[in-house]
Amino acid sequence: FLLGVSFGRISFSWLLAALLLLSGAFAAWNDALLPSNDISLQMDRLKGHDAAVVCRVVSSMEQKTKGLAPKRVFLCDLERVDEQGSSGRVIVHLFGSGDFFYGDRIRLAGKFSRPFDPSPGGRISYRAYLTRQGIRAVLHVRKSAPRSVVEFHRGWALEHLALEVRLGLQKVFFRYLSFGEAGLMNAMLLGPRGDIP
Repeated sequence: FLLGVSFGRISFSWLLAALLLLSGAFAAWNDALLPSNDISLQMDRLKGHDAAVVCRVVSSMEQKTKGLAPKRVFLCDLERVDEQGSSGRVIVHLFGSGDFFYGDRIRLAGKFSRPFDPSPGGRISYRAYLTRQGIRAVLHVRKSAPRSVVEFHRGWALEHLALEVRLGLQKVFFRYLSFGEAGLMNAMLLGPRGDIP
């Protein structure tokens, strides 16, 4: 009886190890299957040069006041870069004016860069974290660069409603709580951690 139990445990361990190995191989294979027009494959050509971009906003805008200049940060799914079809999700750092909303199709001009990794080779990699989220590039839009809306609000209605509720809760936190308390509540309940003192 004991021999049968220990054989069952060994078999289960081998089966679990094989499943983990296969899932890791599948994840790596899936990452390798990028479309030929993915932004990550164009970075060598685009890095440091001004690019004209058409993309669709897929998140709310977060105001970042830390650093040298205040900026707005949001996610955008690319459609075109320099009049060529392009794909991939990017983080946009928008300096200066411009309020865009989830679902807006917008036109921007800016410079692409790879996500900054403050500790390359360390245990925690910001670049690897963004890659797991499907984000492979950052678009920096200067204060003087052109920006415009091509088409308004063509996103999913339910996601648009969820973002509106999230923004409403953030406004309530910052209206009725101190800055530190509001930043903590915002981080714990909604996710953004940029306002924690």
